[in-house]
Amino acid sequence: MVMLHPREKKVRSAKSRLNIFLHNLREDLTPYEFLQVLSEVTTDEWHSYTKYGIREERHPGEPDKPGGLV
Repeated sequence: MVMLHPREKKVRSAKSRLNIFLHNLREDLTPYEFLQVLSEVTTDEWHSYTKYGIREERHPGEPDKPGGLV
């Protein structure tokens, strides 16, 4: 018997809720507007996530020190 990780239920629920939200958002926008919004929001999120990841890699324990500095 295959056992799913306990967090899998939360992940599946989040995916379902996001799909419903995106479907509803898509109804109010043209296809290009929808892609523009989706692209901008996900890019902003990824940039923030990677920015702090790079800072932690390069300067462990110093989250306020930009990754580009020595």
